[in-house]
Amino acid sequence: MYKRIISVSAAALLVIGLASCASTSETNGSEDSVKDLPHVSLITSFHFDAGNTGYAVAVDQGFYKDAGVDAEIIQGTGSNAALQRLLTGEVDFAMMDPALMVRALDEDPTSDLVAVANIQQETMYSALYVKGKKIKSVEDLANPNIIFGDTGGSAATLYPTFVRTALNLTPDTPVNTTQMDASTRIGGLVNGTVDIVASVVVETPQVMAVAKDAGIEFGVFKYAEYGFNPYGYALVTTRAFVKSNPEVVRAVVEGSIRGWQWTAENLDEATKIVQPLFGETPLDISRAEVAIAVNLVVGGNAASKGIGDMDLDTWNRTLQLAETGFGIKPGSVNVNDLFDSSFIPATPVTAPLLN
Repeated sequence: MYKRIISVSAAALLVIGLASCASTSETNGSEDSVKDLPHVSLITSFHFDAGNTGYAVAVDQGFYKDAGVDAEIIQGTGSNAALQRLLTGEVDFAMMDPALMVRALDEDPTSDLVAVANIQQETMYSALYVKGKKIKSVEDLANPNIIFGDTGGSAATLYPTFVRTALNLTPDTPVNTTQMDASTRIGGLVNGTVDIVASVVVETPQVMAVAKDAGIEFGVFKYAEYGFNPYGYALVTTRAFVKSNPEVVRAVVEGSIRGWQWTAENLDEATKIVQPLFGETPLDISRAEVAIAVNLVVGGNAASKGIGDMDLDTWNRTLQLAETGFGIKPGSVNVNDLFDSSFIPATPVTAPLLN
């Protein structure tokens, strides 16, 4: 069975650090120049996965330093913890689900969060089920006997809204859920304790391999394919940080976009860069996961408007789905407070979709 690491090892972090120094040395002629660059920190929401590849590549290839900052990527331990570290100023940026931004701003309007680039143009949330059992199609999710294993996290919390959206059900239509520990998610699905669980599309190659080893086949419902398609993870900071450090923000956005573009254009090399952070996951599965992550970034509006593009219509849809999913009073959060598109490059930075 393939395993995903829970924390980034010091050795793995060292690999990225050394690669970054080497790139900078070749580009600038001296590592001493790095000391003069402002240091910034970016935190992931959870463990390092394929959805964070472009940022790691930007460090490794020196794109952040070329843009004018010395960036450090910190592995998060959960969305709420990452949010708190951002709000307290312990970190400068977070790779965050915009729906959580909406909830945070509703709970505390002074939190002052703002997205400066929508890196993922569509949500990566999905749901897994075992083929050949109770579920044959998405319509079966309306069956009250179908049990959803709620492990917490946004993908699970928003699952009832996904079902109601996909099947055009009323907001009060009940969805049968049961609480379960995240560590038992796949096991519970395999042994039939639950019928369906939340997932993210970037882990699909790995969990499919796990299912194959167990002699079963998983099916996947991608939320985005059934009308539930808010923005995926965005690069988020605070308006106070933007006001005090506009050029730093511009540099982080530029470096991140370049990192994702390079990843799309150099898939094999990018996979090898981040492979040490994926624990025991085989290289071919890691490559497939990175390819899925890339398509979330370069597809949609990004195909023509550039990586990181922020579109008002999509932000309105994101806000509405967050309001429904988290029980937020409509109008309590202004959509225009959620994003600042002024740091997106004027000339679109694009990359091709991967097969």
